[in-house]
Amino acid sequence: MVRTCFTVIAFAGFIGLCRPAFAASPIGKEIAEVVVKENQVRSTASILEVFRVRPGQAYTYETMREGVRRLHQTGWFAANGIEERTVELPDQRIQVILYVKELPNMITDIKYLGADHLSVKELDELTGLRRGMAMSPQRNDQARLNILRKYQEKGRYHASVTLREGNRVTDQRVVFDIVEGPKIKIREVDFKFLGPHESGISSGMLRNRLTISRARIGGLIQGEYNPGQIEHDAEQLTEYYHGLGYLDAKVRAERMFSDDHRWVDVVFHVEEGTRYKVGQVRVVGNKEYSEKFLLGYTNLRGDEFYDRTIIRSDINRIKDLYGYQGRAIAIREEFVEAQPGTGVVNVNYQVMEGPPSRVGRMYVRGNTVTKDSIILRELADAGILPGQVLSYPGVRTAENNLRRTQLFMDNPMEGVQPTIELRDAIDNPNLKDVFVTVREAQTGSFMVGGGINSDAGITGSVVWNERNFDLFRFPTSIDDITSLRAFRGGGQEFRLEAVPGNIFQRYTASWRDPRLFDSPYSLSVSGYYFNRGYNEYVEDRLGGRVTLGRRLDQFWSASLSTRVEGVTVRDLPFNAPMDIRRDEGYSFLTGVGGNLRRDSRDNYLRPTSGSVLDLSYEQVFGDYQFPILTGEFTNFFTTYERTDRTGKHVLAFRSQASWAGDDTPVFERFYGGGFRSIRGFQFRGVGPFENGYNVGGQFAFMNSAEYQIPLVPSESLYLVGFVDSGAVERNFTINDYRLTAGVGLRISMPQLLGPVPLAIDFGFPIVKGQNDQEQIFSFWFGVFGQ
Repeated sequence: MVRTCFTVIAFAGFIGLCRPAFAASPIGKEIAEVVVKENQVRSTASILEVFRVRPGQAYTYETMREGVRRLHQTGWFAANGIEERTVELPDQRIQVILYVKELPNMITDIKYLGADHLSVKELDELTGLRRGMAMSPQRNDQARLNILRKYQEKGRYHASVTLREGNRVTDQRVVFDIVEGPKIKIREVDFKFLGPHESGISSGMLRNRLTISRARIGGLIQGEYNPGQIEHDAEQLTEYYHGLGYLDAKVRAERMFSDDHRWVDVVFHVEEGTRYKVGQVRVVGNKEYSEKFLLGYTNLRGDEFYDRTIIRSDINRIKDLYGYQGRAIAIREEFVEAQPGTGVVNVNYQVMEGPPSRVGRMYVRGNTVTKDSIILRELADAGILPGQVLSYPGVRTAENNLRRTQLFMDNPMEGVQPTIELRDAIDNPNLKDVFVTVREAQTGSFMVGGGINSDAGITGSVVWNERNFDLFRFPTSIDDITSLRAFRGGGQEFRLEAVPGNIFQRYTASWRDPRLFDSPYSLSVSGYYFNRGYNEYVEDRLGGRVTLGRRLDQFWSASLSTRVEGVTVRDLPFNAPMDIRRDEGYSFLTGVGGNLRRDSRDNYLRPTSGSVLDLSYEQVFGDYQFPILTGEFTNFFTTYERTDRTGKHVLAFRSQASWAGDDTPVFERFYGGGFRSIRGFQFRGVGPFENGYNVGGQFAFMNSAEYQIPLVPSESLYLVGFVDSGAVERNFTINDYRLTAGVGLRISMPQLLGPVPLAIDFGFPIVKGQNDQEQIFSFWFGVFGQ
């Protein structure tokens, strides 16, 4: 105990030697010195000038309080940021110490010196700096780096940005000294293959996978130089090769600058190495299912080339197997070299199983116009319902359903798309709450455009379309109208279209509900006026159509429809045959029919596999009574593809057979010839003829075989070869069968021409009828602008 007290006393004495004693009562004592501590922004002299307490004065509380008040009025210090202490000196005088906590200087001005190619507005957005903000050297330096990075992104790789002012807290201005340097453009992009090049992957195929491009038109278009982007492309090309089994592949980017540093040539050095084969395939970590059972869901096989596309598909199938039972699992692919130097790898699917779950509560977020029910029904279609076993594949299907509605923004590159998030329910660990997040898209559009083709001539197009229409959402206030909420949010589609032209014109108004009363059925109603001039007559058609449809499963759909039309046939030539003249004038028709369709195409615009079967029947009443039966089948096959499954050669077969009853009028009969029919003949240039006029047939049988070959790695240009054949007869016989062969081009430029490619065909009749009207060249082209 004594020893402890001695230690405490000794320590206190040591502290006393290190610091002067604070004055117990400084009142009335002479001030020997005023000291300011912890100030960085303002000088001690400027602070003391405001404080006004001088050495030689007697210390009083009133003098001190008034001095501190004056300092606070300057706005230099934080609240409670001035602490005053006194220390008694050996001569009994007082030392006054002011401990201050300063506020930083405010930015009074921002300057960008030497910035010629970025506006002040752009630079302000990059830096985020504004006048009146507190001076922060760290923030200013980050702003400097942001400016530098932007110049480099714009191809000014040699740019420099210096912070002339603003790197000290005492500064009041932020001044950036910018040297932009020359703008570097990519002059050439090339590839050099090192070692064996047995993959067949061409430079063009690799170039098509790059995000960089060489400059065009003297550097005015594209060709921006970005070192980070080049390195990214090199990494992506390496991953591309690895995915194809070239597991040792290396891609390195080399940059060669011109003497004036305004141009750079980029060369990717590619070392492919050996293409690995698969040795053994195993599934490990599984408990719910046996390895043999799970391997039955995989397509990767031993002694085949390693292919990451197949591996991803295998992983997804195994995940789906578990996922349909509500089990969330993780699968990691691991590959190890079986024997070094052999070019063989073993592939293991590492499975990490989870417990089964059911659907808990469901929440919808982000929709401001669209009703919750419109969103939740897409989840219900995928089997996502409260209390049900949680289907993880169903979650993915539901997200795809939401995207397919086109009601919500879908831009994965910007991270904006419909998403479904699963969270553990707070009150039940076996439940997963479902959170659906969407962002409303612009669903209304007004489009003006036009098109030209060899069948219908020149046409214009004016279209107003709303994809999120609600027939029953009437406005209840002015705000509903100004905020565009009226008649919106029901997931219906309303469309007004005018297509005037020199040969053909059409005007339509249509409404469609894809989920009538939230049921699996769809309902569409349309009214239309159609006018077209043919060689034989001019046709006017005014009518309406109602269709009730249902999607039966992934491929099959069915529909029932009825139409009511008034048709006028006029302006017949003086020598028109009786088969046409008998239908001259106005006719009233009403029809009732059904359609059954199976569509398994892998892509609607350019299918490479799958088929389409279309069967329809309609019974027509009115001034004429006749049935119409049509069957059409199209099949697509991929006959060749590159190592990376691009550049597919596609063979397509199409057959169509149609029959109509004896009382069918001329304007409902079948005709052949033209684009998408028997090419090599004019539109309606094939059929039974009388007096040189086509009177149409009651039976048509059309067949076509087409082979497509991509000519460039980007697959924007295709060469097609085709053989078309068929017959249009007066009755159910084939007496006059036509045959043509030809070649054509398909030009795809989505940014310029839209999703439908420009089609150019040259068809040459081999077998033709006596009065058939030939047309060697045919084309189809459409452009729309919004």
